[in-house]
Amino acid sequence: MSAGLLFFPGRNGQPITDIKRSWATICKRAGLQDFRKHDLRHSFASLLINEALGLPAIGQLLGHSRRETTDSHLALETTRAATEKVGRLIKM
Repeated sequence: MSAGLLFFPGRNGQPITDIKRSWATICKRAGLQDFRKHDLRHSFASLLINEALGLPAIGQLLGHSRRETTDSHLALETTRAATEKVGRLIKM
């Protein structure tokens, strides 16, 4: 990440170091329950996989230093997606 890039810039131009209150406000306004910041990383990785981006590139974008870390995260996401798909089929 670039030293000048702030994902959560504060009002005074300094980075926000604790976003718990802001995150709670965002989720409340969006009507989201039980939504974690980490869920955004999983969604990000899933979108990249669906676009057939290679694991090395995805791992680099996620900041993983070891391929095994990327593999384990993506295996969990693939399993979760498959389970949700079966759930949707059962509801039909």
